[in-house]
Amino acid sequence: MIPLIYMGDGDFRASSPYHVRRCNQLYGQGELITVEAIAERSMASHRQYFAELNDLWETLPETLAGDFQSADHLRKYALIKSGYCKQSRLVLPTHEEAQEAALMVNELDSYALCEVTGCTLAVWVARSQSLKAMGREEFEASKIAVLDVIRKMIGPNAYPAL
Repeated sequence: MIPLIYMGDGDFRASSPYHVRRCNQLYGQGELITVEAIAERSMASHRQYFAELNDLWETLPETLAGDFQSADHLRKYALIKSGYCKQSRLVLPTHEEAQEAALMVNELDSYALCEVTGCTLAVWVARSQSLKAMGREEFEASKIAVLDVIRKMIGPNAYPAL
C-alpha cells in the first residue's frame, strides 16, 4: 500500500521519497492505476477498545476468571461468539481421533474453540482485528459485538453502564 497526498485538481503525490521510489519501481510513466480510498481507523477508538477489554477482563467474576488467561483470550472468545471467526469441520474415523485432533488444534492455537460431536471436530478461530485485516467500519462493528458478548457474560450488575 502506498499512501498518497491529494494535491488538488486530480493530482496525487507519493507521501515520501521512499514511496516515490516505490512508485517508480512499480509503475511506468502515464500508466493508469486504480486507487481505492480506505477510511483510516481511529487510533483513539482502538486504544479505548483495548483498555475497556482489559478492564472487563480484570473484573471478571470468579466463575469466569479461570476460563480466560488474558484479555486477549477473552477478546478472541468474544470474537468467535459474535461471529467474527472462521469455522472448519473435519470428520475423522473415530470419536477418539476427533478428540486427539482437538487437542492438537489447541496446542497450535490456544485461542481456538473446538467441539467434538461423535467423529466430527468443529473448530472456530477468531478473525484478526488488525489494521490490515479490518477496515474502520468492520472494526467498529466487531468492537461493539465483542463488548456486548462480554457484558452479557458478566451480567448487568458486574460492570457499570457507560
